Amino acid sequence: MAVLLSTGKAFCEATAVQQARSVVQPTVAVEKTSEPETGTINSSLAGESSILTSSFKLQANDEKTFFVIYSKIQVEGGQTVSAFDSLGNLMFANTSILPTTADANNARVSVAGNANIIVYPFELSGENIDTSFTKSDDYKECYKVTLENPLITGNLTQTVGGTPITNTFSTRDKAGTYQVTVYVSAVSEL
Repeated sequence: MAVLLSTGKAFCEATAVQQARSVVQPTVAVEKTSEPETGTINSSLAGESSILTSSFKLQANDEKTFFVIYSKIQVEGGQTVSAFDSLGNLMFANTSILPTTADANNARVSVAGNANIIVYPFELSGENIDTSFTKSDDYKECYKVTLENPLITGNLTQTVGGTPITNTFSTRDKAGTYQVTVYVSAVSEL
């Protein structure tokens, strides 16, 4: 008779799980810091005028991020076109009697006789920022804004002057509300 003795193998496993979390600030942030959301420029052929300002806080966490300020007005046919003229001034379009694309193109180079578009001076200023007016395939005429030190928040102020650019405000401009939409977008190069 033979006796077979064996022992069973036993395994033991112990697992520890640890979760670690880090809260990271957004890569970019654009925050409007002035009110109201919309504003009014009062101007007349008699020379009365006022200015409009908007302020933004810009933040980026890397040197490859920049900000683009571009603008749009609506023209006939339900289309929109860039609202910056060739010098970086800002075009406003009549909202009830839309201008033609041809009028927008004429206003862009300050040609007299454009109807229902008024062009105003536009200026950017701020702290910790560099700005340049440029042409872009994606945004047409636009301002490019970079932070001097991307780890520090930049403050940007847009000012629209109250006196229209020569040849852009005339008796051909019908009374009513004139409007432009200005966008501030963050762009990160890959």
